[in-house]
Amino acid sequence: RVRDWGLNAADLITTECRLYQEVLQRQLDGKNTGVLYLCRPGVTCVKLPDALPAKELNLCYLGSINNIIDIPTIADLLGEIAKNRPVRLHIIGDGESRDELIRCAENAGAKVVFHGKIYDLAEKQKIFDICSFGINIMKASVCVGLTMKSLDYFAGGLPILNTIGGDTYELVEKRKIGLNVCRGDIRSTAALAANAPAEENLQMRRNTLDMFNELFSEKAFSATLEKQMEAML
Repeated sequence: RVRDWGLNAADLITTECRLYQEVLQRQLDGKNTGVLYLCRPGVTCVKLPDALPAKELNLCYLGSINNIIDIPTIADLLGEIAKNRPVRLHIIGDGESRDELIRCAENAGAKVVFHGKIYDLAEKQKIFDICSFGINIMKASVCVGLTMKSLDYFAGGLPILNTIGGDTYELVEKRKIGLNVCRGDIRSTAALAANAPAEENLQMRRNTLDMFNELFSEKAFSATLEKQMEAML
C-alpha cells in the first residue's frame, strides 16, 4: 500500500524494467512513466577473445546460488549439451544451494570448476573470456525482467542462456546476445549452444558489448535519467 500511495502522488514513475510496468499496469494508467535500467561501470579489461576452446563448451554461472535458481533446468540443459559436446561449468559465487548445483551438474555429465567468490574484475573476465555463454536461469515462478547477474555478463561481453521473460527475453531475441531457453524444448537450445560456430559466438559477444554500452552503462543511465527529468519540466 505504501508503494501505491506513492504512485498516486508521483509526477514521474520510472521502473527498472518494462515488465514491472506490465505488473503495475492498473496503477500506472494515465501516469507519466519511463524505464531506467540499472547500470554497471564498464569493464576496461574486456577484449574479444581470438578464439574459444574448440573441444569443449565452457559455460559460466555467476552469482548467488540460492533457492530461486532453477537447478533442474540448468542440469537438463547441461545434460543435453553433453550429448553433443563435452561441457564444463565454471561457477563464480556461492550460496546455500552450491552443493546441489555441483552435484546435479556433474550427474548431468558436465565437468565443474568451482571458483568461489571473485570480486576482481580482471580475474572474473579471464573466466568469461573462455566461456561461450553465461547461465541466466531462474525458476518459472520468479517474476523479474532483468537480473543483476545478467548485467555482469553483459559488462563482460558474455552472451547468455536465458529463461528470464520480459525485457531480457526481448533483448536476447532482438539484439542476438545469446539464446532463450524454452523449458518445453531444452534439447533444441542445447543443440544450438553446443554446435554454434565460433564466429557466431564472437558476433554475439560484439552485440552484447554494444548493447551494454547503449543501455546499461553509466553514461546511458545518466542520459536516460536526464531525459526523463527534462520531460517533466
